Amino acid sequence: MDNRYRWWRNKCVTYSDKMDSWAWNQTRESKTVTQVRLVSESLRKASKLPNDMDAHEYLVKLDDDVHVRKALNGNPFTTKAIQVISKFTT
Repeated sequence: MDNRYRWWRNKCVTYSDKMDSWAWNQTRESKTVTQVRLVSESLRKASKLPNDMDAHEYLVKLDDDVHVRKALNGNPFTTKAIQVISKFTT
């Protein structure tokens, strides 16, 4: 696959932008906002990976973390964070 193909990396940027926008519109820095920002930051990093399929693999892992494990790096997501992340990554 051509490394210049950017479909999945662009998806990561789009999802990250949506989450950032949501986080900035919140009135206080809650645990949910912090978790959404962490996911947004990791999506931004995934968008800069050299291979588009690496970004795809990150999105698959994120989907698994949110919907199956309900945790990021061993730290459980809040119910609201799961809802927000799911809303912006579908």
